Amino acid sequence: MIKKISSWVLVVLWSGIIFYFSSVPNLKISQFGFLDFVLRKAAHITEYVVLCIFYIRALKNTTKLSDKKIYLFSVIFSIVYAITDEIHQSFVPTRNCNIFDLFFDTVGVGLGKFVYKKILKNIDLIQKFL
Repeated sequence: MIKKISSWVLVVLWSGIIFYFSSVPNLKISQFGFLDFVLRKAAHITEYVVLCIFYIRALKNTTKLSDKKIYLFSVIFSIVYAITDEIHQSFVPTRNCNIFDLFFDTVGVGLGKFVYKKILKNIDLIQKFL
C-alpha cells in the first residue's frame, strides 16, 4: 500500500516542482544568452523525462493495465501536464506560452518512455526478486 501511495506522491511532488519553476518570473539559468537557452531546453527535457517515468511507475504500481496502455497513458498525462504548464506560464509576468517549449517537453516525455522501457523496466524486474 505504501508503494502505491508513494508512487503517486512522486508524481504530485514532481508536478509541483515543475509548477513552481514555471511560476518564477525572469527565470535565468545562466547570464550568457546561448548557454541559458541550451540549459533551459535541457531542463525542459529532463523534467519531463522524470515526470513520464514517475507516471509509468505510478500506473504500474496501482493498475492492472497492460504495459502498452501504461506507456500510452503516461505519455498522454505527461503531455497534457506540459500543455497546462505552458498555459500557466502565460499568466506569469515575463513568461509566455511557448510552442517550442512544449516541443522540448514532448521530446522529454518520449525519452522518458524510452528510458523506462529499455533500461529501467529491467531494473524493476530485478528489484521484484530481491
